[in-house]
Amino acid sequence: MNLKSKITIVSILSFLLNTFLIAQNSAIYGKVFDKDSGKPIKDVNIYLANTQIGTSSNKYGYFEIKDLPQGTFTIVLSHVSYYFIKKEIKLVRKFNDMGIIGFSQKAHELETVLVSDNEDDIWEDQFEFFRENFIGEGENSDSTIIENPYQIDFYEKNGKLLASSTDPIEIINRSLGYKIKYFLDFFEATIDYTKYSGNAVFIPLSSKSKSDSIRWETNRSETYRGSFRHFLETLNKGYSLFMDNSELNELSNNSLIESLSSKSDSLLNANDFIIYYVKKVPWETPRQFGEIPISTRNLLSDGNIKTERYLKFFDYLRIYYVPNYGENKYLLNSEVSYIPNVEGSYLKLLQDSVTIDIRGRYYDKFGIHTFGYFGQERVSDMLPYEYKYIQNKQ
Repeated sequence: MNLKSKITIVSILSFLLNTFLIAQNSAIYGKVFDKDSGKPIKDVNIYLANTQIGTSSNKYGYFEIKDLPQGTFTIVLSHVSYYFIKKEIKLVRKFNDMGIIGFSQKAHELETVLVSDNEDDIWEDQFEFFRENFIGEGENSDSTIIENPYQIDFYEKNGKLLASSTDPIEIINRSLGYKIKYFLDFFEATIDYTKYSGNAVFIPLSSKSKSDSIRWETNRSETYRGSFRHFLETLNKGYSLFMDNSELNELSNNSLIESLSSKSDSLLNANDFIIYYVKKVPWETPRQFGEIPISTRNLLSDGNIKTERYLKFFDYLRIYYVPNYGENKYLLNSEVSYIPNVEGSYLKLLQDSVTIDIRGRYYDKFGIHTFGYFGQERVSDMLPYEYKYIQNKQ
């Protein structure tokens, strides 16, 4: 059997293996109760964060969600009369018991609040700054509104705007066709940077016509294409191809390893990404030219479970998204920043390594600092975990 045939066979096996891993489903179940009365709570909403998946508790406080993907997720539990709760869980077993979960009731105190015109103006300015940095200023932002802005509290400290909310922030994204409940953990912004974290729950909007569905799908595809998540998912596919194939063959076969490595790296090029390793960013040092692209297998390593990887690198990754790169056949060592419509980004790790999964999520809070195009992505650009981008190329 020749080398090309061996690569084709193991590529098919790799695809089937990864499909099998994703298809392995889990279930969670548990009970919720009032901490003060000890009684079960009906109609608590239980969500798998950053997805469209959820359920509610019955009159006995019991809940169950089946057919969940494997991996590390945050479970968000929410009720209008109680403070919401978040729990991280690793879904690796078929059935996962979350136990008995107690809720604390919200205080219902009516206060008379007098707001002056000056205070109102300050709040409006704070909210507008928050909106620009939280919702974003991209193509989807004008069609994205916050429905309950007065639930958000703002305060300023040392030139920073901080925001918090005890209730989920209700967001309508008419560009992508979702209602989002965002459970904010942290928000901090200045004129130079934005830093926030939280969990979103996606509820699809009802389309009034076929044109709505077509427009939403087009906008979702355009939003995903070239995004940080698109990059991470493509990076994972390249790594999976190399590692799964190399495990099925003799590691001493250098020609096979080199062929597999080249094939896995070409997945990035096929998805219009080019990666470089750089020691400095342009605003810290004179611009560097002629960087050598690095292999995907040097960036990732196996995680604790099959659906996760560790991402590790030093200094910075310089990433270009070059539309139609595969068709135009630009040289890898060219100065791609001069190619029309190029999208440039930088990544820097803020810890030794971060965990990402095979579908492009990363969930080590504040583990990666993104600059450039990736750094401009905000809540109006978010898509649920289940969203699947289908690349239509000849």
